[in-house]
Amino acid sequence: MGLNSFWRRFWSALSGSKHLIAIDLGSANTTIYLANHGIVLTEPTVLAQDVKNEKVVAIGETAKQMLGRTPDHIQIIRPVNQGVVSDPTLLEIYLKHLIDQAVDKIGYGQSAGFVAVVTIPSGATQVDSRALQQLLFKIGASKVFLLPQIYAAAIGAKIPFRDIRGQMIVQLGESSTEIGVFSLSNTVYLETLPIGGAKFTQNITQAIRDEFNLLIGATTAEDAKIRVLANSTSSSSLTLSREKQSVMIRGRDLNTGLPRTIQIDQSLIQEAIAKDLVEIASTIKKCVEGLPPEIAVDIHDNGINLSGGGALIADLDDVVTRFLETNVVVVSDPITAVIRGCGAVVENIPLYQDILQNYTL
Repeated sequence: MGLNSFWRRFWSALSGSKHLIAIDLGSANTTIYLANHGIVLTEPTVLAQDVKNEKVVAIGETAKQMLGRTPDHIQIIRPVNQGVVSDPTLLEIYLKHLIDQAVDKIGYGQSAGFVAVVTIPSGATQVDSRALQQLLFKIGASKVFLLPQIYAAAIGAKIPFRDIRGQMIVQLGESSTEIGVFSLSNTVYLETLPIGGAKFTQNITQAIRDEFNLLIGATTAEDAKIRVLANSTSSSSLTLSREKQSVMIRGRDLNTGLPRTIQIDQSLIQEAIAKDLVEIASTIKKCVEGLPPEIAVDIHDNGINLSGGGALIADLDDVVTRFLETNVVVVSDPITAVIRGCGAVVENIPLYQDILQNYTL
């Protein structure tokens, strides 16, 4: 009773704060959500830095467009690796820029004193967590709460993780895939695989090189992956592609050294990522086989939920279904599930106090 009363008073104080901000900090993209406004912006987690004077010359989408096109003294840097901070100095610049931009976008003036809920990988160490929180304090946060990504995905997908019956969600991100099983708010099973969108892109790049002796950049490979494996239906969502797709791509011929255009079809890309998809499905199967019988039955009855950008890969749900012989569902708008969950938490922190990490200055 006393603890709940404390949180109610604490939330009342926070609710009067100038800004309540949710941040999905990803290796590929970072998304900002403002309380009562929803998702405000998404930018690639990338900066361009001039190594001669260490000045940042571009941030986000502008920096990403420079990949493969910069002179030697301009470096393209990703300040987040495997979901954790790899370059604190540049990440500080990056996040300050994004938060100020988001706040300015809705006409709220200065961002100082904001309260943040930020996603972290489920396997993040205490050192990683403290480093991220201290960084946010440096750029003006008054309170910082960390939310494990697998919980954010479950909340965003409206999965009843507090229910006594077991629930499973698989979050397929850029650098990793997280598999979580919940019961009564606890993670009965949690595993992280080092397989995600970045590895798919690397495999596609290598497959095209092996098949056509053509060298392509990461941006070209990523674009081909998205265009071949999923169809864009709007600016904010994608749907699974069930029809055979093909795409024209350009790269440098390794024999002649000259640009060349080729056409690749869906089968080449599917084969390039097939081994990784099978490993994901096999790990999910092992997870279910190791669960207590009652929870395993719950998962079979409730089905398996797929979220994240990787959930959009054509036929992934069919692959998992064949392995487990159970229903597999791609959650609504899987790309934004994590940030929607993080946003729901920042708008009602007391309701989720039991799953949040919080350190004081």
